[in-house]
Amino acid sequence: MNRSVNAGHSAAMRRTPASEEQKAGQRGLRTQVAATALMLSAFALAGCQTGPAPSKASEVSPQELREKLEHHAPVLLVFAYTRTYFARARIEGAIPAEELRARIPTLAKDVEIILYCGCPKDQASHELAAELETAGFSNVGILQGGILAWINGGYTLAPPSQELSKETR
Repeated sequence: MNRSVNAGHSAAMRRTPASEEQKAGQRGLRTQVAATALMLSAFALAGCQTGPAPSKASEVSPQELREKLEHHAPVLLVFAYTRTYFARARIEGAIPAEELRARIPTLAKDVEIILYCGCPKDQASHELAAELETAGFSNVGILQGGILAWINGGYTLAPPSQELSKETR
């Protein structure tokens, strides 16, 4: 390459310095991803190792879920794994599976329910979807790729210290 092309190339490669707020946000995202990776390892050790249970649930991409949440669509978002992991893997507005199970008698059978978990192949989500289908629910979806796909899509989790519903405590 000649000198003028190299000079243009290096100028294009220069980045403007990140603000302290951007750096803090990047550190926070890296911490969130690392914590989620550790949590996913715990899921695998805790029994999410088998393939998904058969269900008729539709798959929902992280982008589709984000759009539904941003447009305040009437969707019930449920973390399909145990309460132990819920506070560390909570998407804003989600409830734990235990709370959903307590509310089943009061829910309309056509309510849109979107499930997510951190299991490989969405194991816990498929199991809960099959349970809901058996109970007569017809509008069940699964966040494809679960919590890791949500984070990898650039979306954030709710802060662990945020107030949870009384059923969740």
